[in-house]
Amino acid sequence: MPLDRRNRWFAALVVAGSIVATSASAADFGDGSLKDSVVVGDRWQGMYVGIHAGFGVGDTEGQISQPPLPAPIAAFLSSSYDVNGGIYGGQLGYNYQNGSMVAGIQGAISFSDIDGESGCVIPALLNCSRDLDWLATITGRLGYATDRSLFYVHGGLAFADVNTSIDLTFGPNLASGSDTHVGWTAGLGLEHAMSDTLSVFVEYARTDLGNGDHALVAPIVSKVDLEFDSIRFGANFKFNAF
Repeated sequence: MPLDRRNRWFAALVVAGSIVATSASAADFGDGSLKDSVVVGDRWQGMYVGIHAGFGVGDTEGQISQPPLPAPIAAFLSSSYDVNGGIYGGQLGYNYQNGSMVAGIQGAISFSDIDGESGCVIPALLNCSRDLDWLATITGRLGYATDRSLFYVHGGLAFADVNTSIDLTFGPNLASGSDTHVGWTAGLGLEHAMSDTLSVFVEYARTDLGNGDHALVAPIVSKVDLEFDSIRFGANFKFNAF
């Protein structure tokens, strides 16, 4: 992963961590303290907006699907390697609370530095690389609230732009292609209220982006799959008016 990419996701993590630390301090002083009027029955109710940053680790596979090739040749031309990198973005959602039970829906958009590369076909001459450019999710959330903490599971649809490139090891690009993948994501998380309106969270997600057709160079098309696990940290601001 290039140095500038490392710097971008590391900076995003620092920002998220700073918000968590600042919120924790504010919760103990002045107007940032939790108000007595807020009870567990309505603490999580309402619309919220927030940011997140984290890290993902997974793997990707690609196999020539067009033109049709004999199995041994298709296997020889296939690629499989690990991917990893930072992920950061924002989310918007709404929670409905009934006692300790909380149900909601959330939409999120993330930019990503998740990528990987490997020598392919003739490893000394060719290099295959793949990267996840952006990720969008629409998920449902179901949780259990215990005063200031919310334990929840989440799951839903995932949409992503995935790019493939084949280059000479010490030369120019030979072929490249991309596709918008559609898959799923699911996981669990813990969110904690720092004040009446501000909460912080940590969340795990498994994301499988399914298969996409990457048109590399006519008439070659590669069928690509990418899946990864991620840990994200973030903060949400709740609009009490909703």
